[in-house]
Amino acid sequence: MNDLVTLVTIVLIVFGVWLAALTLVTGLTVRQIALLTLRLSMWADQNTDQMEPTSVPSFWLDNDGPEVGSQIPVEVVKQLPELERERIYILLLSSTCTPCRKVAIEVAKHRFDPSTSIMALVPGPEDLANALIEILPPEIHTIRNPVAVSIAQSLNIKSTPFALAIENGIVVKKAYMHRSTDFSHFVEEKVPSEASKTDHSHKEVTYVS
Repeated sequence: MNDLVTLVTIVLIVFGVWLAALTLVTGLTVRQIALLTLRLSMWADQNTDQMEPTSVPSFWLDNDGPEVGSQIPVEVVKQLPELERERIYILLLSSTCTPCRKVAIEVAKHRFDPSTSIMALVPGPEDLANALIEILPPEIHTIRNPVAVSIAQSLNIKSTPFALAIENGIVVKKAYMHRSTDFSHFVEEKVPSEASKTDHSHKEVTYVS
């Protein structure tokens, strides 16, 4: 009888030690996960507005869209002949792109100079495109599919939101819209000099900061 009691006692002690060790390991694991989650959250908060589509080589600005200083493709001019006659800003907003919607909301809030010509290309499903276009102010000329996607492909634009400044048929600057407020800055910042616009070998790339 005494041997049985001793055996049970030993088993309970071993089980208690095992349970305490398991609890300790579990607690430490949960703590490490919590710390890692907190660090990732803090990193995300610090970098949300700094995230760039350039993290993937195919989305480097140098390789995205037409070259600065180049002429607009003939097929685009046929669809939008006004690009050869004046300065126009083109904003590409995909209707399925969440950051594009944020940019559209900020564009609607901003008061652009009445003389500024802005076009918005809005490819994507018709219902989503219409919803996005409704956000934009009426003075912005909007273009839906199939023309929108055709122009974007002709301009070799691979990502959104994306902006171009075109003057007299020449691309004078381009940029990713990293933040929702970047398009207003893009429009208002100084356009390159006449010399840089007429020199097609000048490949100035504008990054919005």
